[in-house]
Amino acid sequence: MPDADAVTENGSLVLVDPAAVTALHQRTITVDGVPDDLSGITPIDLDTDGEVRQIPDWGGAADLGGDVWWTWDEDNIYLTAAITDNVHAQPGLNDTIWTGDSIQFGAVAGAPGEDLTGYYEYGLALTTQGPQVFRWNGGGGILPNGPVDAVDLAVTRDEATHTTVYEMAMPWSELAPFDPADRLLALSFLVNENDGAIRRGWLEWGSGIGAGKNPALFPSTRLDP
Repeated sequence: MPDADAVTENGSLVLVDPAAVTALHQRTITVDGVPDDLSGITPIDLDTDGEVRQIPDWGGAADLGGDVWWTWDEDNIYLTAAITDNVHAQPGLNDTIWTGDSIQFGAVAGAPGEDLTGYYEYGLALTTQGPQVFRWNGGGGILPNGPVDAVDLAVTRDEATHTTVYEMAMPWSELAPFDPADRLLALSFLVNENDGAIRRGWLEWGSGIGAGKNPALFPSTRLDP
């Protein structure tokens, strides 16, 4: 531009392999503990796509496994999970729900490694006081840590089939400053395992949560129509 000063920007360029990006499809769900019809959307199959961590005596999918769907609309990001677990045990509340059967997930705007401090970490659990959402990290100080009331969560347990169903609707404001129009979201999650004594370990999709907090290890996802 004539007569204008030069403008210089510095930073790290993160290249994302398109083949490694998981699509999150647009689909609104009803949060009532009964899975919606998600036909046409391929779930994340933890039996094949998950990694077992610190459970040396893992007994296969009947011990801990299941399917997970992440979907979205303009208002919320949604989680639907049908987790097979032969024993349900959740002795914790609030910041200790990770010690029992529960789901933890981390998310951060942009590509993995683009923002190493502004990530979020949440937990979902069926506790002795009912379904509970807890936030361990609120985007590096954007939101406070602690119990979360703004997230709609339903968790049901069927002892006959050994299945725990989680359904969650999380407003995008709980992942600020992420804007769904930006599309690219680094996202990782795990399922904690407790058979009644202690936390045995976890089954994870992605990494960067269970063994240490590192959002650079969150898989890359993209919000698709």
